[in-house]
Amino acid sequence: MRRLLGIDLTPQEIAGLLQKLDFKCQVEGEKVLASTPPYPDWILAKAVVGPGRPVEEIAVTYGYNRLPATRLGEVLPAQVGNPSLEQEEQIKDPGRPWLAGVMTYRDDHRRSGSAPDPNRGTFG
Repeated sequence: MRRLLGIDLTPQEIAGLLQKLDFKCQVEGEKVLASTPPYPDWILAKAVVGPGRPVEEIAVTYGYNRLPATRLGEVLPAQVGNPSLEQEEQIKDPGRPWLAGVMTYRDDHRRSGSAPDPNRGTFG
């Protein structure tokens, strides 16, 4: 817990925090074995997935406001651009409203023989 949350908790304290969220916990030495609460699978699939989720549940139950502010212990990786994502974000930019919408016409002009009027957006 020290490395992940910056706090020292005993296995019994960790089990106590998880039990508040209906986890079934068993302490074995320095380890805490926890099984997820008996909720429907569709809730658990979104709520408790992956190895980091129990740590997040501990942090929430412990209280984010009680966690100490610390500096990162490791150097951040080099920042690399993602051109396709950057282009997508530019298109979504609300400062560029001319890219936000597309004017479309129905296919009726094929049946009626008249082409759409680009000045009115309707059929003649």
